[in-house]
Amino acid sequence: MDYYTFTDKLLERLSNELGNNYHIHLEEISQNNSTAEEGFLVQKEGEPISSTYSLGKYYNDYLAGQTMENIIGNILIEHTKFEQLLSFPTPKELSDYSRIKDRLYLRLINRQWNKKYLKDKMYLPFLDLAAVFCMDMRNLSGTELLAEQTGVAVLTEQFRQWDVSTFTVFVDAIHNMEKNGDFVLQKLDEQVSDAKIGTDSKENLSEPEMWLIRDATEQYLNAAALLFPALLENAAKVFRKSFYIIPASVHELLLLPDGEGLKPRELKQMLEKTNHTLTAKEEWLSNSIYHYDAEMKKLSIAV
Repeated sequence: MDYYTFTDKLLERLSNELGNNYHIHLEEISQNNSTAEEGFLVQKEGEPISSTYSLGKYYNDYLAGQTMENIIGNILIEHTKFEQLLSFPTPKELSDYSRIKDRLYLRLINRQWNKKYLKDKMYLPFLDLAAVFCMDMRNLSGTELLAEQTGVAVLTEQFRQWDVSTFTVFVDAIHNMEKNGDFVLQKLDEQVSDAKIGTDSKENLSEPEMWLIRDATEQYLNAAALLFPALLENAAKVFRKSFYIIPASVHELLLLPDGEGLKPRELKQMLEKTNHTLTAKEEWLSNSIYHYDAEMKKLSIAV
């Protein structure tokens, strides 16, 4: 069965399974860094937000030997799970900041590569990046919670309705991430330090090694760690010196102490090559190498 026949049959059968209360239609799904893929939306009657699904993924599953029945069954299971574990605010709730503030968080994307996307979004410039304000759509009052953050970006029009300062929204978003996340510093291959935000680690490094920062809860993209000065300060205490940060992707920040390994321009060349040969474009964060000055306690673009 070719791709187009598969698509027609999949959507027809899925529509029959879901019934008349749901609408399904093809859609080009926008992704990070101005990329897109073919997919479809499933929207319940009267709901403002829809679920998105990748056609390419399911067609690859079909080519790998999965039956149409198994694929549809998996979609229905996933959709049912999302309906139970997600909570979509009403238009009235969306305009009430007190109802939304506990759902706020930030994600980092490249400002230059996402100009079109950012036009109507609320964000703060940060280095060569944009810290985009997002709302968590998970059911926060439920006993079960999706591990990975599921949310939508805050529109500038919605922000104006809140009638609060950008600083207030930023502080609330950071507070939520500190409370719900668990950003830790560890060696690339083996976790040796539990340097949480606000802790003081005196770990000493005896030899050059690559390190990384990640959210142990896996709720937030690891790149968001750049937004926490205390965490970067703790890394400098561990290294007992300044360090470089290699934004390998939105999922991975690599840290290298000053004077160890490659020089900044060599790191940049390595990053650019990796981005264009190994990393999917929608996962790129930057081609820049960042530097944290331990004495000045300042993060900047090195090259």
